Amino acid sequence: MEKRAPDVITSMFSDFPGLLSNLLLFVGLFLLVRNLDPQKGWLRFALAGLAIFLNVRYFNWRLGTTMDPFLSSAESVWQWGFFVAELVALCSLSWHLIVFIQRPRKPEEKGYRRLDPDGDCPSVDVFIATYNEELEILRPTILGASAINYPNVNVYVLDDGERGWLEELCADAGVHYVTRQDRSGFKSGNLNNALKQAKGDFIMCLDADFVVDPDILLETLGYFDDDAVGIVQTPQHFDNPDAIQLNLNGGQSWPEEQRIFTDVMQPCRDNWDNAFCYGTNFVVRRECIDRIGGFPVESICEDLLLTYKLKEHGWITRFHLAPLALGKAADTLSTFITQRVRWCTGTLQCLFLKSGPIRSRGLSLLDRVFFFDTMGYYLSSIWFFFVLIAPAVFWWTGRAPFDSDNGHLLMMFAPRVLVSTLVLYWLTERKVMPVISELGRFVSVFHILRAIFVTLINPRGGVFKVTDKNLSRDRATINWQVATPHLVLLAVTLGGMAKTFLFGLPATNFANENLGLILALTTFYLWMTFLALLACVEPPFAADGSRSSLPATTGSFRKSFFSLARKVAQ
Repeated sequence: MEKRAPDVITSMFSDFPGLLSNLLLFVGLFLLVRNLDPQKGWLRFALAGLAIFLNVRYFNWRLGTTMDPFLSSAESVWQWGFFVAELVALCSLSWHLIVFIQRPRKPEEKGYRRLDPDGDCPSVDVFIATYNEELEILRPTILGASAINYPNVNVYVLDDGERGWLEELCADAGVHYVTRQDRSGFKSGNLNNALKQAKGDFIMCLDADFVVDPDILLETLGYFDDDAVGIVQTPQHFDNPDAIQLNLNGGQSWPEEQRIFTDVMQPCRDNWDNAFCYGTNFVVRRECIDRIGGFPVESICEDLLLTYKLKEHGWITRFHLAPLALGKAADTLSTFITQRVRWCTGTLQCLFLKSGPIRSRGLSLLDRVFFFDTMGYYLSSIWFFFVLIAPAVFWWTGRAPFDSDNGHLLMMFAPRVLVSTLVLYWLTERKVMPVISELGRFVSVFHILRAIFVTLINPRGGVFKVTDKNLSRDRATINWQVATPHLVLLAVTLGGMAKTFLFGLPATNFANENLGLILALTTFYLWMTFLALLACVEPPFAADGSRSSLPATTGSFRKSFFSLARKVAQ
């Protein structure tokens, strides 16, 4: 006689006595977390510690219970590959929780003072590097820089595109125009060429699409009273939604992807003196640049490498949390992915450099750990890929990524995922949104994977590709280049499910103890693929800035649901 549903549930609670306590723990956290103050240090420590404990418990269970000794069989290679990729992602998550325990420090806690414009003001050169940006992008940047409220500043527009109209614009704005004969070294080479003409005590670098606050120098130069400060980095905020927000109607529903890094990760890294420069809206001592022989050209992520080269000589990067510039986010899917691929490639290039964060002799163990955290963000895309293909592998071969009955899955896997997600949401004050915050990585996973393997094979092969933000669309389009690999994998997965359910793949699969795990992974995969394919349908917009609207700074579940519903209904 079959057990009734209540009997099955009672039996499961009886067989796994800790299941009820895990369920009550999550429900209690879910009900309480919205009313807990994330500024209280002991609460941050307690909740982050709980999530880390569950991660460690899960790892011990996975290694000790679900894994057999490694063998030279396809199933063993598959399961151990999945485990190693999961371990990298688990370590990255746990490290982030540790970094987030200490709340971001206020500027005055880091030696900040606003500079007095009537006092002693060192000379500053402002570098605006440009290659192919149009007039509509460059004019606000140049005019903003020329209006900086500072008594001792010179603005240089560094044109790697040799455009006559730009030289005329610079003359009208009263700023210096600099060009060169070749583009060797890409952006770094452009900056180094300008060093030959500029003689200021400090250099501020701006990307061509960032408009600065007039007081940016008065707000940042005071940090340099501390001789250990080599760079002051300000936030990279945008006045328009990124591609994922724009394509899914989420501009007012969740923060754009980089907001999490800027508003959460950077200030928390700064607590450990490990913030890093990201190429725009930063001020650096000229002495530092001269000491290391100019802006680094060995990596296409010259900003990250610059940070670690200065740390090797004892200079740190300080992060000033207040927004002092607004730029343009990459709002087409192709440019969004191109940008992420460049960052991934440049970060991995640093791994192989003699002057990079691993081989440099002047860095501490903590400095190297923080670099591995940056690199781990991209390497965790391998874990995303394993999760994506796990359902297809099972439905076609019957091989699960690991062995687990439903009870242990609910005891070990579910609490780890649910509590970590909830704690991250709380620690970041609603900036890390469950599922949605990972969409950018999910959509671009195939391109990032290719970049990882190409760079590991040929670290010197990366080419600096400028993020084109002059694009426009007069009608809705589908980005088939991004959508195609997702569609192919979807067809393979659905084909495997059809073969299993309709054409009788061995019946043992239906009694398989791992079926609950596979159904959970398949449901997650199908939902994420659905959202990824939605994001590949790009709406029309003009290139004149009319699409711009200040995006949300925090997430909302309710707004996110209705945004996605509107996208589906279109």
